[in-house]
Amino acid sequence: MSQLCLAGFSRVFGSSRGARGLAVTQVIVSFVALSMSLVSVSAQAAPITVGDQAPDVVLMKVVPNTGDVRASILARNEGTEFVMIEFFTTSCQFCGLNLPIISRLAKDNEAKLTTLTIGLDRNEPALREYIVEHSDLIHFAVGLDLDRDAKRAYGIAAVPTTFVINKENKVVLHFVGLLSDEDQAQIKDLLK
Repeated sequence: MSQLCLAGFSRVFGSSRGARGLAVTQVIVSFVALSMSLVSVSAQAAPITVGDQAPDVVLMKVVPNTGDVRASILARNEGTEFVMIEFFTTSCQFCGLNLPIISRLAKDNEAKLTTLTIGLDRNEPALREYIVEHSDLIHFAVGLDLDRDAKRAYGIAAVPTTFVINKENKVVLHFVGLLSDEDQAQIKDLLK
């Protein structure tokens, strides 16, 4: 949309001013485009990493066998010490490969770990369809980040991205990409 606005600006101010006017217009358009890109970059938070305080964002959560609830992404199931959050998209191949791993970790550690996956897709019906299609693996809440609030707060640049957060809401583990055997071992060791 910003390109359309800038093209319209150039057309209006550049056409009747001749070569000099066109050059001035191009400088102005370049400055405006740079300014707009800097604003969008600054709106993205710095990536959250180990040792950082985990941002608290409220999202609509789809909870299996319960329905939808608007709640904090840091909310824990009763008695659990840690929250594992994975950011994903339905079209991400590695996210699909990570799902059985996340599912197994969640199931094997449910006494100590609350699991939440956060879908970054903006197409809510497609996200809900994905949840239904993978109901054999998704036995935990899925957050719908349709406005990308959590994505911005956590500085997510790639998916899948997984965080493990302790009771003090500090990030204790952070992984980008498919969870390796070593990554899984780190999570299991933490939960012992």
